[in-house]
Amino acid sequence: MKKVKLLIILSLMFLYVGNTWGQTTITLGEGTSYNDDTSAPTPYGTWYENFKQQYLIFASELTEKGLGAGNITAIAFNVADKNDCSAMPNYTIYIKTTELTELTEIFEEGYYHQVWFNASYLPTDGWNTHTFNDPYYWDGVSNLIVQICTDMTGSEDENASVYYTTTTAYTCLRFESDDYFACDAAFGDLSPYRANMQISWEPATDPLLLFTPSYLSFGYVPNGSLSITAPANFTVSLNGEGPFSESVQVTYTPPTLNSTPIYVKFTPSETGIEYNGEITNVGGGTSKNLPVTGRSKIQYCEAKTNNCDEYIINVTVGTINNSSGYSVGGYADYSDISTDMRIGQFYPISVTNEKNYNMDYCGIWVDWNNNGSFYDENETIMISNTMTNQTYHSTITPPLGTPEGSVRMRIRINFSCFQRQLRSLYRC
Repeated sequence: MKKVKLLIILSLMFLYVGNTWGQTTITLGEGTSYNDDTSAPTPYGTWYENFKQQYLIFASELTEKGLGAGNITAIAFNVADKNDCSAMPNYTIYIKTTELTELTEIFEEGYYHQVWFNASYLPTDGWNTHTFNDPYYWDGVSNLIVQICTDMTGSEDENASVYYTTTTAYTCLRFESDDYFACDAAFGDLSPYRANMQISWEPATDPLLLFTPSYLSFGYVPNGSLSITAPANFTVSLNGEGPFSESVQVTYTPPTLNSTPIYVKFTPSETGIEYNGEITNVGGGTSKNLPVTGRSKIQYCEAKTNNCDEYIINVTVGTINNSSGYSVGGYADYSDISTDMRIGQFYPISVTNEKNYNMDYCGIWVDWNNNGSFYDENETIMISNTMTNQTYHSTITPPLGTPEGSVRMRIRINFSCFQRQLRSLYRC
């Protein structure tokens, strides 16, 4: 069967920034309550081994404090008591704009701009200020989501107690776990309690154009347009859905240069090859180049667990009849075996569980469009805890319109797992 060429969508962002005159720091939230050493809405915590935390900030809150379009340069949180909170590995802060006026139990998808990172962050009592590695340009009108996530600590200690304020909407969304990687979580627990925070901001004036992540400055941009041209095996677009082409134009009419996303698609002509090139950008009377690179291999999110009791001992589908045992890390790669399927035809699949319990759920996913994700429509084959003689049964039907070629299937089982969580979290 023909191999399908891989298409990887990358997102590169143009940011409007500028010369500034001084920095302003405002405080959002004056509440005097604080969480205890096992609860939220703290942005610092090791009561669970890892967490994902979001806060919603309304544009009106910022404008009422005198802020407008400009660069957010830092965020701070006020710790009442550090307690026995240990260092949090790969502590990362992101920001994105949103049209939400209240968070839902689903973490909003989209591009999150990383603004701060620390490989092992330990908070202290008082204000903890995170001066951004990459200043975030705020357009002055959009609501913002601040997202924080960490990696597994390897131990369970305590949360830091942080001052918070009760808001009039759900402005806090949190997922925390000892067993699953929080940064990949799709669902969380809602709360109106938002950590008090300080926002540092600088106004933007004379437009400059910077390219992240490389910060290629164009200098002052003349009235007119900017040309962005992609190298061979890459294309660019002003729309994440395309169309993609060799070059795009970004129009600039003084005095405002709007924040403009530039989407880059990697379209390699062969598999297993590394491609290198430069995005060429012309503006401000000079040209700048941004190196881009890509390797034509699908990269799936890592699947593993800290605990392994029950495990899969057999998968049968088509010509595959694969027996297996316990695997270190709870996950094994059998992508070297395959079976042929016809599009639109159904094929029975069975998965046998060695140590079966009533609350063991089985999930099966297939990446039909070969985009390195199991989250797309029609890619969830089964999520069930129904077994017959230790075996789950379902059918796989390659949907109409599926491109010819090899695709990846992932199968997992988990004890005492709600179907909603398995659907969202346990692909990875």
